[in-house]
Amino acid sequence: MERPDLKKKTVIILLISSLTLFAVNISTFSQTGEELTYPTLLSVKYRDGLVLIDFEPVARETTLHRIYRSKYKIQKNEDLKMATLLAEITGKSLPYKDVPDEDGKYYYAVTVIKEGNEIIELVPFQNITVKPVDYSPMPEPVQSITVTSLENHLLGISFTPKKEEYTYNLYVSSQRIVYTPLTDPFSILSKEDDLFKVRIQEEQLYYFFVSTSNRLEVENKTIIPGNNATSLAFIKRKPQEKPPVIKKKKKPVVVSASRLIEDNLRNNFYSGKYKTALKNFHSILGKYKLSASQQGTAYFYMGQCYFYQGDYKSAVRYFILSKEIGLYKNSADLWIDRCLEKVD
Repeated sequence: MERPDLKKKTVIILLISSLTLFAVNISTFSQTGEELTYPTLLSVKYRDGLVLIDFEPVARETTLHRIYRSKYKIQKNEDLKMATLLAEITGKSLPYKDVPDEDGKYYYAVTVIKEGNEIIELVPFQNITVKPVDYSPMPEPVQSITVTSLENHLLGISFTPKKEEYTYNLYVSSQRIVYTPLTDPFSILSKEDDLFKVRIQEEQLYYFFVSTSNRLEVENKTIIPGNNATSLAFIKRKPQEKPPVIKKKKKPVVVSASRLIEDNLRNNFYSGKYKTALKNFHSILGKYKLSASQQGTAYFYMGQCYFYQGDYKSAVRYFILSKEIGLYKNSADLWIDRCLEKVD
């Protein structure tokens, strides 16, 4: 008497052999183009806000194929009448990128044109999709960011427009954000909240970037300075006592080098007046005896002034000077790399 487990194994082996033979036949038909009158191995995937369509075309590079999209399942020839004809392409144009107008789920089908006539043979898993692909467009970036000082060392970061179907991601940096962040977002805004809240420390620079994600968690990290990324730094100053004003025979008020550096940053550098800021830094270095920390600060921001004016070689020189002092070593390395990329 035959054992049940042996009989089961035999059935499985026969089934695998049949599937392998079917795959070989399909591959042979696809390569010769003599027996198949429809494309095979249709693959439809959603990726980064696009629908990527690929398939094994009928032989001959000049053979045209028609790609259809529908909100409804495509099972018979009449269903194509309700579908949208997307394109007529050859195998050279694969994979084909589709961007539907609306968020939703879609079915796809591919047919062949031979001698001017369309041959409609719909075969599940070969040239029609059995399950729909879930599609959501690439989310649009926000258009403006507003930073508001709140109580207890908190900042409120709001933005417009705000859409319920999007999720918003906040990135925070001590440097101006001009490249796509490689780190995870600092915070993710839920639909119930209206603004991000960030606890800050005094005397530190803060730049912000808000990205958008659609319902399928595809994130748009395109940076538009002044729109979805702040161009000016936010800094919370420590309360400082004003230096005493000494009036002796009309002598000018004594101002420290540190105060001059801070004023130059606030009045010129943070406002994008890089040429004026650079001139003032040279003047401060020439007239005052600065500490190592003060020199490092001046050199670091002078490097940025040259960078934003397009003088990348001078920028590298001053970033190296700030790096040697050690105050801005890690930040200087990053800026040097950016300068070298520009020079190359």
